[in-house]
Amino acid sequence: MDLSFPVEVDVTKWATDDEEMVVKATELAQKLNRLHYYTDTTDFVIKCEDCNWIGQGTRDAAEHERKTGHVRFGEMTIE
Repeated sequence: MDLSFPVEVDVTKWATDDEEMVVKATELAQKLNRLHYYTDTTDFVIKCEDCNWIGQGTRDAAEHERKTGHVRFGEMTIE
């Protein structure tokens, strides 16, 4: 297996009429959803990596970017 390629070219396609594949993909999506393997861009807590400002969602991040020019943000999680 060659892992030297960028992730952007790592694409696999399946036929949408393959019922077994659709069922397995749906099960995987549900499992990842339960594990919070996604980013809620409306309600997530976001932190500016430049100044440690904390806000909520992409709307707050966009406003902070307009005011400061900062563009490096990360999602904060509660552990």
